[in-house]
Amino acid sequence: MSVRKGLLAALALSLSLSAPASVPAAAAFQEGVAPDDAYTVWLCPMHRDHQAHGEGRCPLCGMALVRRTLVTRYVCLAQEDGLVEDEPGICPDTGDPLVPATREVIWFCPSDPDRVFVEPGMCEGDIPREMTTQVSAHGDHNPRHGGILFMAPDGVHHLEGALEDGAFRLYFYDSYTRPIEPDPFGARVVPADDRGAPLGDPVALATAPGALEMPAEAAAGERAAFTAFVQFPGRDREDRFDFIFLSDAEKTAFAAETAPAALPELRVPDTPQAILNAIRARDRRVQALIDQGRWADLFIPALEAKELALAYGESASDRPWVALKRIVRGAWLLDLYGDQGDRVRVGEAYEIFAEGMRGLPERARE
Repeated sequence: MSVRKGLLAALALSLSLSAPASVPAAAAFQEGVAPDDAYTVWLCPMHRDHQAHGEGRCPLCGMALVRRTLVTRYVCLAQEDGLVEDEPGICPDTGDPLVPATREVIWFCPSDPDRVFVEPGMCEGDIPREMTTQVSAHGDHNPRHGGILFMAPDGVHHLEGALEDGAFRLYFYDSYTRPIEPDPFGARVVPADDRGAPLGDPVALATAPGALEMPAEAAAGERAAFTAFVQFPGRDREDRFDFIFLSDAEKTAFAAETAPAALPELRVPDTPQAILNAIRARDRRVQALIDQGRWADLFIPALEAKELALAYGESASDRPWVALKRIVRGAWLLDLYGDQGDRVRVGEAYEIFAEGMRGLPERARE
């Protein structure tokens, strides 16, 4: 997305955007216009994981979506404002590769840099506003320990499952992917087979420095699956997360694929039949990602299918509204539960999506 809720996200996305303590001069763009690779999305002020290509209301809280300009930039892990590059590269301090992160494009006046704006304009004295980018809540889904990172349903946390040193470990982060000590959290974990069936009973994880952990027979680089039941502070029930670790061979096979860090601009085909074909292509991609257990990558084809379904409803003479509504709802749920890594709910969401797909006509009537 994801790119994608909770109080911290609401603060970051409120109409009066909170500015960084100071705008880094090196990151400012004097032209005052957005870079060519920036894109506009419409986000919910309370549920950042809901993205759209146009105006509307959040399906969760009913609030009006707000327009934001986002851009993908490359940063050093845990040092997002220390180095921000337009292209992939290397962190000078560690030698590690830069990682992609979604950042918000903002504008400011040099005379009052703490006040920021969501669009270009003029400062006092007819001076154009300058542009920079700032860290975006839920904009960084890069794992810190080589594992798999998910958003938590509470909208405030992220968690990462990793295989390290003969152990399965859970690490916890806030909405800006900053580490949190594991003391407030509890978790039970059970190894699972490729279909998600538990291989025993869940075991409570022990507290370790910076993480919760349990011994694991699988090692990094081997295919393995674990189901975690995590208790977050303030939640009245455990939340489920399904971690599927790919083997090194599988990672090599998927390495050529480039998953966008956020929802790109969608080009809708010109004819209803071409739109139908494009929807079916997204369905095939969704199925492939589900088969591979790559929940976090579902949001791109799912949300594109949603936008294409809406476009088909506007352009075709035969409008199967029930099917289109199911595709739209199923796509939104795939995005939501894919980010949260819940295999069961992903499956339920796909059933809604697939039912909508089955209701589409074989051929469009122009």
